[in-house]
Amino acid sequence: MSKIIEYRIMEAVVRDPANPRARELAAAYTSLKFLDSMGRPAVCAVRLPMESEYREYWQLPYDDAVKARLGLSMIQARTILAILRQLTADGRRTLSDIKFVLRDDADAAIESIGGPTTEGIRERAKEIERAIYQLSASLVPPTLEQVDPLILTPYRPFDVIQEVTATWNSTRTTLRPILILDDAHTLHPDQFELIFRDLARREMKIGRWVMMRLDRLAPKTVLGINDINEFPEIKPTRDYLVIRMQTTGPNQRMADRRAFRSLASDMADRYLQLVKSLSDRQVTSFRILLSEAVPTIAPSEAQKLEAAINKDRISLGISHDRTALIAGLVERYSKASKSADINSEVKLMMQRVLMYRYSKRVPQRQFTFDDISDPEPKLPLRPNADVLQAARLYLHREYNRPLHYGLETLCDASQENAELFLHLAGTLVARAELGIIRGSESTLTPKQQQDELRQRATEIIDSWSFPYAKKIQKLVSEFARQCERASDNYNTRLGGGPNAIGIPADEMAAQIQSNSETSLILKYAYAYDALNIVPDYGQGGKTWFLIELSGLVCLRHGLNLKRGYFLERRMSDINSILSEDNA
Repeated sequence: MSKIIEYRIMEAVVRDPANPRARELAAAYTSLKFLDSMGRPAVCAVRLPMESEYREYWQLPYDDAVKARLGLSMIQARTILAILRQLTADGRRTLSDIKFVLRDDADAAIESIGGPTTEGIRERAKEIERAIYQLSASLVPPTLEQVDPLILTPYRPFDVIQEVTATWNSTRTTLRPILILDDAHTLHPDQFELIFRDLARREMKIGRWVMMRLDRLAPKTVLGINDINEFPEIKPTRDYLVIRMQTTGPNQRMADRRAFRSLASDMADRYLQLVKSLSDRQVTSFRILLSEAVPTIAPSEAQKLEAAINKDRISLGISHDRTALIAGLVERYSKASKSADINSEVKLMMQRVLMYRYSKRVPQRQFTFDDISDPEPKLPLRPNADVLQAARLYLHREYNRPLHYGLETLCDASQENAELFLHLAGTLVARAELGIIRGSESTLTPKQQQDELRQRATEIIDSWSFPYAKKIQKLVSEFARQCERASDNYNTRLGGGPNAIGIPADEMAAQIQSNSETSLILKYAYAYDALNIVPDYGQGGKTWFLIELSGLVCLRHGLNLKRGYFLERRMSDINSILSEDNA
């Protein structure tokens, strides 16, 4: 994301209108106002990766204020140099074609950055960068009295630079500078806080983006507890704007999923072009690799299902007439439903679920060997999407009928994470490529898709190496087992089964604000997509802190990917799981 808006990339895109991909990118730039009304770049963005030596400045034996100044001076000097490199990268302009627009009322500050000329500003930036680099690279850091005086003098170009002008063909254009600090989570926490506070000052005209993982933030901020501010003296929306890549709001999920499905499909199609064995056979659409044909169970398994239903009918004391009536309800629902995944075994399993629900809605009575006793249920039986989801789940568990297959399922399991989507899609492409090499069909059956996705999800989960990974693996595994047990009974009203834990919001708020180890574990689980967090989820007249199992965990354990069903638990239940000796 940060690289795609750097000036040299934008200029290359704008100057290549014949390329359809370039036109697509240019349209996106224009919608974001990164291009002006004439199609010229309106911003000059540069990216500074923070995973290099910036954290080393914090290890120097100086006061925090001095170390923070070193980091800020290096960032500002390298930003100036990066802007000039970006603008001269294609050779279409020289240094004399570029001019920094400075504030009129900052004579002293202008002098400290090298004067009003572009050449002077560049030379001072080089001097600052060289002096600070030599200091940090020293085998033995010098004392403050021994360091180059230039390092300790004020150097704040961000305070005086307002815009940059540069030539564009035969005209002159004005650009808004934008600095992107990438991977800022690698900075020392105290160092990050001081740099962030300085960059959050509103009078700066240079745009500042700070991109980082959620690791750096406190658990209370990451997990979305209300009225919590990471930096008390600067205010969100007034001084800075937080943009999360993860979805948290209960009303935003479906919109994000639909948008990601379109994006992911396009990514996958582009990825296929790099797979020679597939491109040689004109396989250009990822979707056609994934069969979405309604899966079926073996005829012998279908006979077992019919026998099981007849056995249940007898044990539950349900008459033939009532059984026929339930079958009729299911048949009418299947004809009216828009779902393609309703075949004979799904309808049989729906009948089985409704038979169990019927037995719980009629008065308990002594069983007789006739069909005279056929009471009406307290609540009418209604086949619906929940019953359909339950039928699919039970068919998966008892007869190994595929549950996770198709492009939409793959996208939903990726949780709007493009990197994770490519990992999962890659294993399916590899399986399809293997089929082509062996001379078989390239399209993967639902069972092949599910087997590959489950195996890949297991490999990813087992390879987690982030902080508290072992405890998080244990936590999600126990959550998954509880969700599986909760939907073992056909009487359950949990549709496709639960895939989340709900904790009373006030209990979770108290736990997180205590800065306990549990709150850190939940923070890292959310930051690395092991769990999804919905902090204020309303259901049943109560407010819950919803802890959802990630798509990877659901793939591994054969759980439903849809939101809505969760198990009510207490904070003590989570602490109990984490405190066991074998954690």
